[in-house]
Amino acid sequence: MDLSDAGVAALRWAAAQARVTGASLRGIHVLKLPDAFALAGLVGAAVETPVESINAGYRQALTAVWQSVDPDDSWSLEYVVDDPRGVLAEASKQASLIVVGTGSSSGLERLISGSVSHYILNHSHCPVVAVPAG
Repeated sequence: MDLSDAGVAALRWAAAQARVTGASLRGIHVLKLPDAFALAGLVGAAVETPVESINAGYRQALTAVWQSVDPDDSWSLEYVVDDPRGVLAEASKQASLIVVGTGSSSGLERLISGSVSHYILNHSHCPVVAVPAG
């Protein structure tokens, strides 16, 4: 879950799917490691991040997006610092479905870190729905 158009569209799709199926929804916002760490291979285990440590304005924007889908009490939103590809691939081991947004990274960002949605489509342990912006 993120603030991109595709991320918001993916959250809305996932929320609607969870309501229809009665499934629990686990939103994961991954605070990406700086590219310098990723390029240097300094990627370790995911670190759960206390919500209070995230910039207040950014946190409010994320909370507003999460609240916009009127989350059920059984749904959760988590914050993790790591490579989004690895976090979501690992989460797919316990999930019945992964929902990702597509096309939200720029050409240079995609060249350096790769497309998260493309990676998940190829490395998920469960079905994946890739939702485009709009």
